[in-house]
Amino acid sequence: EEQWKRVQEKTFAKWINTKLRKAGMEEVAHFYEEAQTGLMFVRLFKALGKPEITHNANPRSRIARMENVTYVLEYIKGQNVRLVNIGSPDIVDGDQKLILGLVWTIISRMSMSEAFDSSCYSIRDDLLAWAQRVTEPYGNVCVRNFTTSWKDGLAFNAVIHRFRPEYINYSELTDADPIQNLEQAFTVAEGKLDIPRLLDAEDLAESVIPDEKSVMTYVFELYKKFKTEESKIASKSTLNVFMHGLDWSVGARK
Repeated sequence: EEQWKRVQEKTFAKWINTKLRKAGMEEVAHFYEEAQTGLMFVRLFKALGKPEITHNANPRSRIARMENVTYVLEYIKGQNVRLVNIGSPDIVDGDQKLILGLVWTIISRMSMSEAFDSSCYSIRDDLLAWAQRVTEPYGNVCVRNFTTSWKDGLAFNAVIHRFRPEYINYSELTDADPIQNLEQAFTVAEGKLDIPRLLDAEDLAESVIPDEKSVMTYVFELYKKFKTEESKIASKSTLNVFMHGLDWSVGARK
């Protein structure tokens, strides 16, 4: 349990800080402590372009922190997001599992769902289907889930190569060195595509089962980057098939 909590904390904190940085806002330095005051969520919603939530900017007392977190939870519920077994005292008292659960709810229901225009139940399936479509031409990649399918790094490289073949020499990659594969994908994505490095190669390669929510959060960043280009790739492959057929038919007439 400690392993997945540690990985999620890192991934979610990096995700939040990416949003805050882009909005020119103060980043989170102490993940759980700033969640307990409610201020982390207030800043995050503002960075995501949501209306500013009523809050106490200096919540020193427990009552002030409770009020802040209550405002946050009420706002989330007002977005037609169902919160299960998460109350203000849980967050204020620093229940790490529930704080992570609340952040995941925000990522999945207030960021991912807008991109997919779908319910939280189908977001995972929609994102998985996209990853499967994109990596289909790669014989050594089989995306079945958001855990073990990404451990060797090939799937991340395949997604990038599909849209930016000039950045990845895919034919040289094997599953023999997962950490090197992962490092290459994350470095290229960060340096060339401005996709934040939300995951650590070691956490993925050395986990028996990598954390699903962390992997989904990162794959979603790839999806956002490339979603508008998928139709170009589809039309390009259709054109190639057409041209191949044309060559064959011309050749057959000779």
